[in-house]
Amino acid sequence: MWVELRRGEHSQRLTYEDFEQRVKAGEVGPDVLLRFAPVTGESFVPASSLALYRSLADPGGIAFRKRLNSAGLPVVTAALAGVQLRLYLSSFDPQWEARYNEHFINWGPGLFEGGEIWRLVTYGLLHMNAGHLLLNLCFVVYTSWNLERALGRVNVLLLYFGAVISGGLLSVWMVPDRSSLGASGGAFGLIAASIALGWKRWDDLPLRARKSFGWALVPYAALSLISGIQSEGVDNWCHLGGLLGGLLMMTVLDADLQPARRRANALAQVGVGAVLMGLLALPALAGTRFVPLSAPSEGLLQVPHPTTWGTGWTLSGDRGFRSPLGAASVATSVSELPQPASLEEAVAPLLARLGEAGTVESVERAPITRDGWPGERLLVRFIREERPFVGTFEVFARGAYTLSIQFIHEAEAEGRYAPLRERIFAAAHIEEPAALVAAEAAVAANPRSFQPRAELGRQRRLTGDLPGAIAAYEEALAIAPDEPSVWVGLLACRMAEGGPEARALATRALERFPDDPSVILAGVELYEALGDATAATAALDQAWARLPGDRVLRRARLRRGLSVELGP
Repeated sequence: MWVELRRGEHSQRLTYEDFEQRVKAGEVGPDVLLRFAPVTGESFVPASSLALYRSLADPGGIAFRKRLNSAGLPVVTAALAGVQLRLYLSSFDPQWEARYNEHFINWGPGLFEGGEIWRLVTYGLLHMNAGHLLLNLCFVVYTSWNLERALGRVNVLLLYFGAVISGGLLSVWMVPDRSSLGASGGAFGLIAASIALGWKRWDDLPLRARKSFGWALVPYAALSLISGIQSEGVDNWCHLGGLLGGLLMMTVLDADLQPARRRANALAQVGVGAVLMGLLALPALAGTRFVPLSAPSEGLLQVPHPTTWGTGWTLSGDRGFRSPLGAASVATSVSELPQPASLEEAVAPLLARLGEAGTVESVERAPITRDGWPGERLLVRFIREERPFVGTFEVFARGAYTLSIQFIHEAEAEGRYAPLRERIFAAAHIEEPAALVAAEAAVAANPRSFQPRAELGRQRRLTGDLPGAIAAYEEALAIAPDEPSVWVGLLACRMAEGGPEARALATRALERFPDDPSVILAGVELYEALGDATAATAALDQAWARLPGDRVLRRARLRRGLSVELGP
């Protein structure tokens, strides 16, 4: 079948297939007169009056193809390449290089703790070396130029920086302690957008342009991802984030060639821009809520710490974990004392140490309880090395154990570090001492032995459980009534408990073991705890008369200022 076209005095006969191609290519305008015998008979009519022409003609597709075939100036592409090249050249200046590394590369602590949200954009313009720069620019320039002709400048800017932001966020989320820089996240986003655009507009693409879009670029994306996975030092999460960001943005963005599509694309651009602004604001708003925490430490006091922080000296002068920014630190301590300690005895050394390291300005104290352990929460404001700090401390004391958790930050960073501080304290947990758990297991495994029960009594006394300790010692005493170590432990528990029963027990012990220095000394200490110095001295004199020269008794007498001369 033939279609005859008439332009002025000139006529042209085309096959129907050729006519279809020319209409789709925009070479047959709506005002051209044509004759197609099965439809128009012998008459020539305007092309726009025929349904078959209107079904083939696509003004948007025609304009899209014309834009692709035109070689307009790639202003955005040139600007992207020029800025990256200029920044790389400026990095040869050590001062600028240090500034870039300190404030403009993608790095979790600087982003979430320092609030430097511009890092999510600036890292995509910086490069490590010439090879890194040239490789990324090859992909950026090739894909950006084609996309700029197809989609326009605003869309290309959104695609590039949107991919840089999405890639940077995924990178710091998955590997928060790693720094990265380079345009590869943006390059992967442009490759993904080129693939998606080819899928959306494959029928509109001229044949020679199809090598730059759609399936033609899938091998490049796949090989680049695989190559990155197999290489060390490559930020693959950034690549993946840029790829996903480019794909998602290209599902809503489009060429703005017709009024209807121009309005839709303008709305899409506003939506994408708003989402990107939200992603940029997210680290600033969430701040240290996004700082990842480790699993709680093992042991009696289990407290997590930020995984991006390194071990070292904290801002209080203790060993712990300190932020890479140097603005905050966290530390814990567990102490086992020879004798039970009060809460005040646990707090006093901490405040004294802060006073030695600087100047304590104010202390606010409030009682707390954690996992059954009584304690205090202290808010301490102090000056160290002419810098103001705020320290939050939780101190606990039970039996012979004292525990503490500290979180210190610069005073001006209160707003940034408050969420992280509360997350750490909320996750803190106090377990039963391992030695106590082991003693309980030993008692269950050896029900007829006095030794596990005596050890259980000692461990319960150390944790401040005097009733439980006395019960364990009395059970041991029922099995081995003549074992001095059991009497010594029971005397220590009764000494802490006080009362007439304690005095009676001391008298019984001294009568039962008049020649055992350990029992004698425990009885003497109990008398002294009850305030009966006379009975204590008399017991030591009687023991010294029976065991003259005993080293344990000699030291005990010397500590109390008693004579150690031997009689005739």
